[in-house]
Amino acid sequence: MIKKLLVSLAVLLAPLAFGFPAYAVDITTQACKDISDSAICKDATSGQSGSNPLFGKEGILTTAVSLLSFLVGVIAVIILIIAGIRFAIHGDNPQEVTKNRNAIIYAAIGIFLAVAAQGIVQFVLTRL
Repeated sequence: MIKKLLVSLAVLLAPLAFGFPAYAVDITTQACKDISDSAICKDATSGQSGSNPLFGKEGILTTAVSLLSFLVGVIAVIILIIAGIRFAIHGDNPQEVTKNRNAIIYAAIGIFLAVAAQGIVQFVLTRL
């Protein structure tokens, strides 16, 4: 079980070991030549960034993802503590040991995903 989990994580995380650059094209320069009174063109020509209320640094989606990943992390830590205590208490019952071991593994994966989500959100925000 643990071997399968480690192999799965290795396969999923292997592409992250190689940094592939992503190149973007600035489409606002060409599009804003004819229509310069739109909000996007004004934002692009003024040099301001991060003013987007939906995706900006203080945007709704950014706040929602940060809050959700924080809650997932807190819940995973609580489950990890409870499963660890139950694992220690029910050491003589093999079914309980297996159930609590799986809970510990899933909680650790939850913590990893919460940290990764925060990292991805912060990485993307610094690139906008």
